[in-house]
Amino acid sequence: MTKTKTLTKDYKYDNGKLLAAIPFEDFPNGMKEMIKVCTMGAEKYSRSSWRQVENAEQRYSDAMARHFLACFVEATDEESNLDHLAHLAWNCMALMELRKDRKDRKDRKDEKDEKI
Repeated sequence: MTKTKTLTKDYKYDNGKLLAAIPFEDFPNGMKEMIKVCTMGAEKYSRSSWRQVENAEQRYSDAMARHFLACFVEATDEESNLDHLAHLAWNCMALMELRKDRKDRKDRKDEKDEKI
């Protein structure tokens, strides 16, 4: 005879998991504006080409700072007609992704070196 579990409110065990929907629930307008920047970049260059930019971390740090400064003077970027804060957010995300990728590559290399 098999036991059957009674479904309870907490039956789906999500403890310790990331609440990944929060940015979309709490910041839908900001996310939409940043997605506009993503789309503009993909159409202007090509999708995900930002990963191959030479000196990417330095260049995205500079762009992030420029958009941060500009948002105190004007809301909208003249070239794209998109919000400077959306550009700032995109550059922050790109920079975080590049730094995390670099750290992950270093960690994998260190693990490989330890096995040798």
